[in-house]
Amino acid sequence: MLLQRVLTGLVLIPVVVLSIWLGPPWFTLIVGAGAVVGCWEFYRLAAIPCTLLPLGATLSLALALSPLTGFPHTLDILLTSTVLLTLTGALVRHRTGGLGGWGALMGGPLYTGYLLGLWLALRMQADGRDWVLFGLIVVFVSDTAAYFLGRLWGRRKLAPSISPGKTWVGTVGGLVAAGTAAALLSPLTPLTAVAAVILGLLLSLAGQIGDLAESYLKRSSGAKDASGLLPGHGGLLDRMDSIVFAGALLYHYVVWIVPFL
Repeated sequence: MLLQRVLTGLVLIPVVVLSIWLGPPWFTLIVGAGAVVGCWEFYRLAAIPCTLLPLGATLSLALALSPLTGFPHTLDILLTSTVLLTLTGALVRHRTGGLGGWGALMGGPLYTGYLLGLWLALRMQADGRDWVLFGLIVVFVSDTAAYFLGRLWGRRKLAPSISPGKTWVGTVGGLVAAGTAAALLSPLTPLTAVAAVILGLLLSLAGQIGDLAESYLKRSSGAKDASGLLPGHGGLLDRMDSIVFAGALLYHYVVWIVPFL
C-alpha cells in the first residue's frame, strides 16, 4: 500500500506541476478532468442514479472552467443553473431521496466544479503561476508530513469517529511542515517570510479540515475510499479534499487581501 502510494505520487506530482507551469490549456485539462471525475466519485458516495451523472458532470465541468469565459456574470448564471437544474433533475428522478437527494445532486458540482475552478481562476491572475505552485506545494507538504508523522508517532486520535487514521501528532506535524515550506517558498510571493508562514499555517489548517470533511462524507455513506482510481490513495476525491478547501482560502486571500498589503 505504501509503495503504491509513493509510486502514484511520483507519477502524478510531475504531471500536475508541469501543467501549472505551462498554464492553459494543460492546467485547464487537469482542472476539468478533476471536476468531472470528482463529481462521479461524489455521486458514487451519495448513491445518485447514474442517469443523473451527465447532468452533474456537465455542471461541474462548466463551473470549473467558468473563469475562462472572462464574462463577469458567467458564474452567476452557472450557479443559478446548478440550483434550478439539479432540483428539476431530482424532481424528474423523484426516487433520488427527496431533499437529501437534491442536496447531494447539487453538492457534487459545487464541491468539485466550483471549488476546483478557483484554482484555475487563481492561475489566470498576473502572478497566478507562482501562487498556484506556492499553494499546492504547501498543501502537499502538509498532507505528506501529517500522513507519515501520524503513522510513525501518532497515538492520540484527532477524530476517531470520522477519520480513525488522523492523529494530533500528524495534525501538528502538518502545520509545522506547511509553515516551513511556506517560508522557503516566500520568494515566489510578495509576502514577507513571516506573512508567508502565517498563510502556510492557514492553508494547512484549511486542507486538514477539508480532509476531515471528505472523510465525514465517506463515513456517512459507509465507504472507506471515494473509489479505487488511484492505487495506494483511494479515489481522486481522497486527494482533492484538502486542495479544494485550501484553494478557496488561497484564492480569496490573493484577490482580497494581497492587493492591500
